[in-house]
Amino acid sequence: MTAREVTYPKPPAQVQPYVDVLGPALALDPLLTFGGSVVYIPDAPGDRSELVALIGYDKARELARQKHRLQNRVPLAKPWVIAGLRARGYSINKIARTLYMSDVSVRAILKRSRRTTER
Repeated sequence: MTAREVTYPKPPAQVQPYVDVLGPALALDPLLTFGGSVVYIPDAPGDRSELVALIGYDKARELARQKHRLQNRVPLAKPWVIAGLRARGYSINKIARTLYMSDVSVRAILKRSRRTTER
């Protein structure tokens, strides 16, 4: 039995540093958890850090080394997050519930994303 091959969409520029450090699958987690808020990333993250709890100490340190590439606020990047969750196998309804959106909006964003990637 082979695992399903997951292909994530190309990340937008504001998400690229997260993907470079964490990979697309793990990059979704801080965006979902902290998206839209300011997150302080110290050079040496502590054990009580929410970021460390989410992605691990080593990855948090790697992200800290790239903080010159990060925006002050963690991006929402909803179209990319939606496409990434879909790549993970989430249903339209689960994505909508996760992001507090309607299923109609999620479908429309996915449809737009497909159109732009097909060009």
